[in-house]
Amino acid sequence: MAFLDFAQPRLSPAVAGVVSQAAFQGHEWAVIALARSDGAASLSAPGRFRRLIESFFKIRRPNRLADPRLEALRRMAVLLRIGGGKASDDERAGFLSAGYTRSQLSALAAYVTKAIRP
Repeated sequence: MAFLDFAQPRLSPAVAGVVSQAAFQGHEWAVIALARSDGAASLSAPGRFRRLIESFFKIRRPNRLADPRLEALRRMAVLLRIGGGKASDDERAGFLSAGYTRSQLSALAAYVTKAIRP
């Protein structure tokens, strides 16, 4: 019987050369994987009209993560995926103030641009 370690991402050889798996822990990689399906609407709070439309059509929005540090990671992963590997200086500052390093930001940007957008 084979064992697969789902705590670590399966990186292609091209991406593995750019991104070290040690850049993030297992639960952080899980958050990055979850962010693949989150859209831009998950980054901001909905207004009154949007909440009305969502409740009428039974649209479910992704919940924010309870841990602020992991929410900052999810948010940055979504921003980098949508923005083609770019995020504003304010967003970068928020990511860094959550306790992440510049090398983790670079690793996340490399992973998002290489792995998610082929």
